[in-house]
Amino acid sequence: MLNIKKLLSKVTNQLANMDCGRDTSLGTVNSNSYKDVSISFNKTFQNVPNVVACFESTAGSYGFGRLSLGVNSVTKTGFKVRVFNADTGSRSPNIYWIAIAK
Repeated sequence: MLNIKKLLSKVTNQLANMDCGRDTSLGTVNSNSYKDVSISFNKTFQNVPNVVACFESTAGSYGFGRLSLGVNSVTKTGFKVRVFNADTGSRSPNIYWIAIAK
């Protein structure tokens, strides 16, 4: 039988080890260039967490597919994202991210 109380306890404990967000501060990344943005966690982790990030965009242009990103410089309080734009036009994506304690 499913123990709801036990399941909720596990979920609550796991959520305490996670953080996520949406960052809109990148602005415009010019064509054939890159741009860095620093993102702060909403809390401080006890250890450096694992971080995954991706784009959010309503773009209908195939050129948006020429964007890529990399996560680096992860600390207990935040991380940096470098966005590369190999397109001929400027792009302004938002970034979604999730951090999970190791």
